[in-house]
Amino acid sequence: SPFHPHSSSKSNRCSGAGMTGGRLNRFNIVKQSKDYDFAGEYVRLWCPELANVPDKYVHEPWNMSEGMMEECGVKIGPGRDYPSPIVDPGATPRVMMTDGS
Repeated sequence: SPFHPHSSSKSNRCSGAGMTGGRLNRFNIVKQSKDYDFAGEYVRLWCPELANVPDKYVHEPWNMSEGMMEECGVKIGPGRDYPSPIVDPGATPRVMMTDGS
């Protein structure tokens, strides 16, 4: 297509994947969830196991105490109703240098 030359499209894909250097875009799923789904309606729609989790914890249910989980009727963690995060959402990503340093 004359409007989307291959080289432009490839550059955009590389940039979106963070392969062009410069600014590192880091998507923080917890922040996005809190910003755009403040009351947790979307989370509860697609994760019905979190229906009874208080608003304070709906975006980070793994931060609830065992007692709170008991009160909500949900268990968070491996082999339970809802999994723990695969990676630490608050961790700073390691950046691999591509210039050999």
